[in-house]
Formats: sequence, structure tokens, C-alpha cells
Amino acid sequence: MNFTKGFGTTLLYAVFFLYFIFSLLALATELRNPLWGSDALSEWLVNYQGGFVRRGFAGEILFQLYSLFNIKPEIIIISISLISMLWLSWIFIKTLARVGIPLYYAVLPLVGVTIFYYHPHFSGFRKDPLLLLIVYYSLKHLFNFQKSKKIISFIYWEMLLILGVFLHEAFLFYGVLIQLALFYFSATAGIAINWVKKSAMLLPLFIAILANFLNKGNEVVAERIFNSWRPYLESQYGNQVSIDKMLSIKALGWKTIDTIKFHLDLNFFKTDNFGIPAAFFFILIFFVVIYVFANCKFKFKDLSQLDNFNIFLTIWLTVFVAMTPLFSVLSCDYLRLFAYLNFTAIFVYDRYAGIFSSDGGILNTMKPIARSVSSILYHPRHKWIFHKFFFIIIIFLFLTYSPAGIELDSAFTGSIFGKFYQKANRLWEILLH
Repeated sequence: MNFTKGFGTTLLYAVFFLYFIFSLLALATELRNPLWGSDALSEWLVNYQGGFVRRGFAGEILFQLYSLFNIKPEIIIISISLISMLWLSWIFIKTLARVGIPLYYAVLPLVGVTIFYYHPHFSGFRKDPLLLLIVYYSLKHLFNFQKSKKIISFIYWEMLLILGVFLHEAFLFYGVLIQLALFYFSATAGIAINWVKKSAMLLPLFIAILANFLNKGNEVVAERIFNSWRPYLESQYGNQVSIDKMLSIKALGWKTIDTIKFHLDLNFFKTDNFGIPAAFFFILIFFVVIYVFANCKFKFKDLSQLDNFNIFLTIWLTVFVAMTPLFSVLSCDYLRLFAYLNFTAIFVYDRYAGIFSSDGGILNTMKPIARSVSSILYHPRHKWIFHKFFFIIIIFLFLTYSPAGIELDSAFTGSIFGKFYQKANRLWEILLH
């Protein structure tokens, strides 16, 4: 969306700037709060003390550092998180500039990086920023390998993917699958390697994926992991600590079928106070995000906005298909899922947009759907939806997020307008008292 110059544009950018400042203030506030009881702490503390288990690599390192050198895990967690957030923000801003997406997109909910500042305990202090950095650099090394044919780039690429899988098994769906597709089907490689040789080269990665998904854990493993940290946790937070406050550890003991039922209910069937099912809000946000990206010019200046959008949307939908298990039965954390989806799609577009500019090949399987969606959005009768006023309303009220599931109240409070409303309401209460 190209805003014309004037007071309205200045005011709009001022709102984005204040929204960004609020996010930094929220981060500063959260830094003063203890990590105990947050999903962030429990996710990092999963270790191998109860046996090999998924996402336990980082926790085992933290456990050994604490056991050998008495280094508090919170110090390392917060340090890594802050560095990753700032690093990711810088890379994301530079990437937006390269691909032609307006820089103010960096502060938008779901699309930008402020999502990590507003919820540091839920997302920013978790492994998300670090994992998205791994997505960026693994894509960079894959591209370099396909371009230069240097084996060292391939080694770096595969090692980063293995690290991502060992940090969190969900990395497979947004970080690995799309890159495997690019490795197997990318025409830019120019490397005469058949499927058998390619698969043999990827054997360490396949073993890592298999090992992590076969060792999901159980109640016994979860209890052993918690007990390994119990002395430390009690010394820091008192005797009231329990595994019930360590959701990521406790979740290792959940039965798969119960987990699937829980996520299906929360993602699609659970209703809000008005009786509206969660599926409605999910579909709404899905199309709002597509609409917001449809307002970008993207980087190919010799192509029309429609053609550019078709390329990006093809990539976006391809990543979404790879992430379908997370959006349906394996997760309900929309706050994180859309960040994974949008960041990965933008990073892929930055390196591989040229591949998706053609019509053929398996990588362009989603191209017909992308064209159908864009034909509706860019139909001459729908020009009004690209009006600046309508666009602003959409991004202020409907570009939103929620930690788990989507309901009307959380959709409102999680929007840009909702954040300012909460701040104004809080200021009014202070003035009254």
C-alpha cells in the first residue's frame, strides 16, 4: 500500500511507531518478572535426564552448565532470547527492504517482529526467534550450495536443520519441509544429483527427524525431567513449584489422541460468548493476512503487482501446506504459527522467488490456487478493498493474534487498535483515581 504524503500518512506512521515503543516497554516490563510458570522456561528446561526425548537438546546443555558451573539457566535463556530477537528484527527489516515489502510491516501483528516483544514470556523468551534465525541462515546456505556447489555450504545447511529439529520438533514443518522441497525440486541447483544420492546425503537429517519424533516422551520421562530441576527450581522459586506450572515438560506425558482432540476443539469447534466457533476467526485471520500481503509491490519491478503477488502467495500457500499439521492437530498457538508461516515465506521469497515465477514443476503446485485467490482480490469490481482507508481499518482491527485459539475478545485485544484501547483505558483509570 503506497500512502500519499500528508498529515494522514504522518499520523499513521506515528501510530506504528508508538505501537513499536509499546512493544519495547512491554519487553522491558517482562524482563523484571521471573520466568517461573511461563511456557518459555519450561520449554527450555526439557532435557535428557529422563532419557532421550524431543526438544531436549537445549535443556540438556543448560542442565550441564548449571551442574558443572552453577550458571543459572534463566541468564542464558534471556540472553539468547534478547540477542535472537534483536538479530532477527534486523535481518527481517533488511529482508523486507530487499523484497519490496513496506518497512512498517515489521511492526504489524502476525506479520512483523513486534509479536515477540509483546509476548516475551510466551514467544520471545521461547525458542522462536532463535529457530527463525536458523530458518534464515539454513536457507542462505542451501541457496549458496545450489549456486556455488561447495560441499561446505551443504554441511552447514544440514547441520542447521538438524539443530532446529533437536531444539523443537515443530521446526520440521516450517523449517525443514519447504527446504527439502527446494533441495529436491529446485531448478537453480544445476547439480546432477539423483534422488538416491540426495537422500543419502540427507541421511543424518532423516535420522535426527526420526529420533525426535519417535521419542515424544511420557509421564515418567516428564516427571524425571522435572525432578532433575526440582532442587534448583525450589531454591529459586520456593517449595510451591510443581510440574503443573511447567507446561512444556508436562505435555511430554500427554497422550497423542487426547492432544489431537484438544487442539481440534480449540482450533475449530470451541465457541466464544456469542456462540461463534473458533474456525470462523481462523479463516478470517487467514484471509486478512493474505489481503495485507496483497498490498505489497514486491521486488520484481518488471512484473505487475498481480504477478508478483502470485509468486509470493504460491510460496506462502506451499509453506502453509507443510505446516498444516501444526494448524490443525499438533498446535493451537496461532501467535507463533503465523509468525513461522510469514517469516519463512518471506525468507523463501527473498532467495527463491525466481523459481516460483514459472508455471511448471512440483514447487508451483499451489500456483493455480494462488491465481484463483488473486483473481478475486484484483478483480476490477473489488478495487475498493485496496483503498487506503479500508486497508488501515483492516490492519488496525483485524490483523490480530492470540496465544492459543482465536476468540472475539482476544482478537480485539490482540489488534493494534485493541492495544491502544487498553492503554487509553488504563490511563483513564489512573486519572480517575
